[in-house]
Amino acid sequence: MNGIVKFYNDGKGYGFIAPLIGKPDTAPEVFFHISAVRSRVPPPIGAEVSFVLVRGTKRPQAANVELVILGGAALKTAISKA
Repeated sequence: MNGIVKFYNDGKGYGFIAPLIGKPDTAPEVFFHISAVRSRVPPPIGAEVSFVLVRGTKRPQAANVELVILGGAALKTAISKA
């Protein structure tokens, strides 16, 4: 499944992904933790990522999060955090 990173809190190591399914902005956002990001580098806000939904303690969450599309300012941000 693919989605767009909508939020990430660097201090707490978690964020939310808006899945690219159905009508835009109608699917519930999916929680992810930095430990679910394969590269361990936080994906920039607005970046497209692929992920797998898994059962979380409260609701489904993302696992195996990987960048799909990265360019321009998002690329510079990711490189500077690496």
